[in-house]
Amino acid sequence: VRQACGSGADMLTVHALGGKAMVQAALAARDAAGTKTHVVAVTLLTHLGPADLPWAMMPLPELAGDLARQAHAWGADGVVCSGQEAESIRAATSPDFLLVTPGLRRPEDHVGDQTRICTPQAAARAGSNFLVMGRPITGATDPAAAARQILASVLTPGGTS
Repeated sequence: VRQACGSGADMLTVHALGGKAMVQAALAARDAAGTKTHVVAVTLLTHLGPADLPWAMMPLPELAGDLARQAHAWGADGVVCSGQEAESIRAATSPDFLLVTPGLRRPEDHVGDQTRICTPQAAARAGSNFLVMGRPITGATDPAAAARQILASVLTPGGTS
């Protein structure tokens, strides 16, 4: 955490499943570094589905929500969460709690290994602050054009993605 903060990182992640002590240690290290780096806790990776976590004692959306509420209570600046859980997490936390949402796909995109996906526009409508898209952009014939199209669809009311 000290290295990331010292190198100018705007945001870093820790796993919410690491527990309160880990999240709060990351926050303390950030504060000791004297930076404004956002510490966000990963709830559940977006490629995980129910078959990947048969031991889970509750449906994955509930588990992700519980982890997000805990991270919020522990002082994390936000969470990394699926767009499918963003709206309920937003409602259960606070307006300034950051939601970082990966696993985004347009209808025409190949899903790949992602399980809990949604469109960029749906994630934005659900309250996500940061939209993370990798392969739909990096795998495009023209990555810059793909990024511009995705951004326009998110910023345009009634956009299609």
